[in-house]
Amino acid sequence: MLRSDDIIFGIAMPIVLSAIIMIVSRRLGQPAGAIFIANRGAGGVKWGGSGRSVWGAVAIGLSYLVAHVGVQGWPTFPPVPVEHGLFWIALIVLAGAIALEVAHAREVGRGVFVGLAIVASVWLITRRMWHEDVARWTAWQGAMWVGVLSIGAALHVLFVGALARSADCDNELVGSAQRGSRLAEFDMPFVLSGVIGLGGLLVTLNGKFLALGILSGAVALSLLVCAGVALFAKGASIARGGQLVAGVLGLMIWLDACLWGEFEYGYAVVLAMAPACAAGATLVLPREAPGLARTIAKVIGAAGPIGLLVAIEIAKFASEQAEAARLGY
Repeated sequence: MLRSDDIIFGIAMPIVLSAIIMIVSRRLGQPAGAIFIANRGAGGVKWGGSGRSVWGAVAIGLSYLVAHVGVQGWPTFPPVPVEHGLFWIALIVLAGAIALEVAHAREVGRGVFVGLAIVASVWLITRRMWHEDVARWTAWQGAMWVGVLSIGAALHVLFVGALARSADCDNELVGSAQRGSRLAEFDMPFVLSGVIGLGGLLVTLNGKFLALGILSGAVALSLLVCAGVALFAKGASIARGGQLVAGVLGLMIWLDACLWGEFEYGYAVVLAMAPACAAGATLVLPREAPGLARTIAKVIGAAGPIGLLVAIEIAKFASEQAEAARLGY
């Protein structure tokens, strides 16, 4: 049962905060995809392009932090329960994403940070698995699983990047620079919002973990707002900073639900692969296919397998409720 705090902080606040941040960034005269540091060139001072953004990361990260405190309460460190680790993960990834964009970090530096952030995130979620009060793993088993799960998480982040690059390719193929730019800035957060939102529904139905389902929904709603703003405001891109925050948070929520809830690992794998499926779905289309067709193909590629899992879980839930009613529970 949803509490009033769940509705206010898990649903309303992510929508309001994300909208305010993305819209205000436009009012300040800087594109939402621009960095804070200006680049000086022959033509004068110019803001960085949509590939480097702090606003998308701030909108998604801050919305999640507020939702977490409202739904789960103020976090502890070390995180007990484990779900409080998600707050620190969001804080680490958000601060790192901002620092990388403001510092105009090179690809090597970016890659090193992302790798370290992923390992730290996996450790925060799994640390109690070999803690004395749980002790499901030995130290060696823990190290092995952290390594394996970190590799899987890194692949998911790469898949999210592939989805973003497919949007950039659509930008080049659509023809009109303005339509192409808005398409690229819209469909990436829109598709990722669907993946994380449906993931939250699966976490609730299959994993029996309502709090994590709400937090997943908060990330999805923030992405959806960013996509909506991008549709009407040119240059309102979440860019790489927002992609990193959303990609890592979504995956860590699913991992938490697998380890500490009843969420099936196979479902988490399908969710983690969804951005790659979305990016690959456009390969079946001809080069001259319109931008809307490409967006629809991505939605089908990502949501098709997840939608099937959701339908299965809804059928199971309905069957359980009918059986409970028959037995008088």
